[in-house]
Amino acid sequence: MNVSGTFIRGLCLLCGIVLLPACGPSQASLDATATQAAASAFSTQTAEAPTATLTSTPRPTSTPRPSPTSAPQCRIISITTVEGESVPTFQLAAEGFLPGEGRYIIVVGTILVGGVPQEQLTSLMGGGGESADSQGRIVQTIVLIQEESLEFLRQAGHEIEFLSPSEYSFTVGGHSSRCEALGTITWTQP
Repeated sequence: MNVSGTFIRGLCLLCGIVLLPACGPSQASLDATATQAAASAFSTQTAEAPTATLTSTPRPTSTPRPSPTSAPQCRIISITTVEGESVPTFQLAAEGFLPGEGRYIIVVGTILVGGVPQEQLTSLMGGGGESADSQGRIVQTIVLIQEESLEFLRQAGHEIEFLSPSEYSFTVGGHSSRCEALGTITWTQP
């Protein structure tokens, strides 16, 4: 092969390399095509994606409590002393509460602690599930001070005496109905 033939072939090859890109799309055209393809793909993906829907989360609603005017009329039927007890002990009966509602009972009276009069309060708040029966009645035996508490006070050096006769006041109420009944009794030591 001669030098001029090789030169011509080299020149043609060089022109082909230079001219081929010039004949194809420009870089701006390639960029625009790539942008369109990406936008098309994104819009297809967006259209196929699940649509967000608004859902409401249920919120707890408050249950209205019966107002005192709509509650049954509760009342103490009887309070009697339990005979033969050295500590004031009473039998209470009440009615007119909501069937099965939780109850509380509060008894207040005066005792002597070391010869000094002090108000004694005993409460049964229904924390153990005590409640009115299916007819809305409450029947309860109440001891003013449990024997264990008396023994504790005596061991601490306190002399406890129960005034006799002495008046004790009672409050019995329903947790749901908010109905309260009041009563009193005079206790006389046997």
